[in-house]
Amino acid sequence: MDGIESAYREARRVIMDARNQLETLEAASANTQLDPQASAPVSSAFSENVAVLAAKASQLRSMLLSEPPSRRQVWKARLRDLDDQIAEFRAGHARCTARLRHIRNERDMRDELFQRRAGAQQQQQQQQQQQQRGDAVLRVGMVEEARVLDDSTGTASAILNTGRGALEKLLFQKGRLRSMKKRMLDVMNQIGVDRRIIASIERREYSDTLLVYALMVLMLVLLALAVLWKYHRKREAG
Repeated sequence: MDGIESAYREARRVIMDARNQLETLEAASANTQLDPQASAPVSSAFSENVAVLAAKASQLRSMLLSEPPSRRQVWKARLRDLDDQIAEFRAGHARCTARLRHIRNERDMRDELFQRRAGAQQQQQQQQQQQQRGDAVLRVGMVEEARVLDDSTGTASAILNTGRGALEKLLFQKGRLRSMKKRMLDVMNQIGVDRRIIASIERREYSDTLLVYALMVLMLVLLALAVLWKYHRKREAG
């Protein structure tokens, strides 16, 4: 009798521990702010206590056969209560485990959502930085191109000024040559030079004039080509 009483008292002690653990699990499953993993040691200890209770119930059933018939009904009632308590513990543990699993799944989904959002924001920031770098490179290229154009414009202006000065000198020389030609023709008429010789001199002068103008046009074309070549070289180097 002392053996079965001692085993039952041990079972009651385990029941008290298991009840406290179940209350802790129920409080943890009701609080969504707590980490579900923090209740894992309590859940493991509770499962061990429930297994101990099941073993104690089996032990009490085996010891029941050695009890007097007058005591067996009492012990059968206690064993039924113990079985009901074990079933209640298992059902409560299943409910707490399901709620904790649900909380953990929600937290995982929320964390994954935050990570995706953070990744999307980071990707957007990277795209903005790349766009800003591209805009900066484009602005630098535009500034460099403007500088090259300014340099080319200055070079072209200098060349045009040089050409204008040369043209003005040629026009001045042309006026002086005409004056000299007129005087020379007058002198040749006075000394009786043949008109065919004078006409030949005039044709030679006309061809020389055409040659000078052709050379001037060629010089302007070459200068324009040189300006364009210099502009393209600077643009490619930039």
